[in-house]
Amino acid sequence: MLWYAAAGLDAELAEQLYDFDAHAPNRPLYPDVLDVLRRLRAARIRLVVLSDIHLDLRPLLAYHGAADLLDGYVLSCEHGLQKPDPRLFLIGLRTLGTTPQRTLMVGDLATNDGGATEVGITTLILPRVLARPDRPRLDHLVRLVVPQEAATG
Repeated sequence: MLWYAAAGLDAELAEQLYDFDAHAPNRPLYPDVLDVLRRLRAARIRLVVLSDIHLDLRPLLAYHGAADLLDGYVLSCEHGLQKPDPRLFLIGLRTLGTTPQRTLMVGDLATNDGGATEVGITTLILPRVLARPDRPRLDHLVRLVVPQEAATG
């Protein structure tokens, strides 16, 4: 809401934009997300959403059918921290119950997601596909973490 105020929007319009942003149908997932999450889940890979978003992603991901494919959430709005703060990534590790050496952070913004490297987590930065959101972009991830997929997928 502070960003809206700083941009000079009146409170009523700011509230409407915030509500629009929080409404799940207005925030579609990339088309390959569910397939990739299912494939990773089938490979018994634990998955946590670690986000510096301003709202609770659980309803959004439940709406899109992804909630049951995840093992947990680390949301900055619940911890009072924002990426690239290393403490947020340490919370992610505790949530997964793992170590940095056994973890891969996948993000799309090096300045924020690269903070995982500060605690020793290997980090993969994928390009944002804003101009073509219909293009698959996560299939590389499955090949990286599930080697047999490279031969059969």
